[in-house]
Amino acid sequence: MFTGHSHSKNRFLPPPMIAIALAITACPNSRAQQPPPAHETPAPMLRITGAIAKPQEWSPQQIREQFAKDLQKVSYTSRGQKTESHAVPLYNLLKAAGVEVDLKMNPSTEPARKNHPLRYAVVVVGRDGYTAAFSLAEVLPEVGARHVFIALDANDKPFAEGEEHMRLISPDDKNPSRWVRDVATVQVVDVSK
Repeated sequence: MFTGHSHSKNRFLPPPMIAIALAITACPNSRAQQPPPAHETPAPMLRITGAIAKPQEWSPQQIREQFAKDLQKVSYTSRGQKTESHAVPLYNLLKAAGVEVDLKMNPSTEPARKNHPLRYAVVVVGRDGYTAAFSLAEVLPEVGARHVFIALDANDKPFAEGEEHMRLISPDDKNPSRWVRDVATVQVVDVSK
């Protein structure tokens, strides 16, 4: 029977010290467990995927560089405010990703191939999950000719989501319900399958 009360104080650690000792033991290199210093976060990327020949991924800067000749200033009203954005037509991005855009209207064309691009839907998804869809026919210049853009800024300033974020805007729509903030992906879907 152990009766040396004063000896037990030297032999056992009080509960708070045990917790600290366990934490140190579990993390022998506590400096390695600290969060890394703040670095620049990578630019958000726009991914185009789905029923396309060449899936693509672009940062806003890459879009500015690769599509410099297609970049235009688009004026529209957003929440009652006149706004101007540097933007690239969605059609141009889809075409660069290998989306079939040429219509084969010849009556002798096999029915399964005739006007095949009219069978595609374009689904745009924001980082928050908000989703809007267009038919590819809407954005084809020779069919719907709807103006749908990937906007890179608003009045020469970043969008509220932060630097280098992108929005899908469709100024031809009567209301902006299909406009997508902070675009993450554009998926092309063959709805005939």
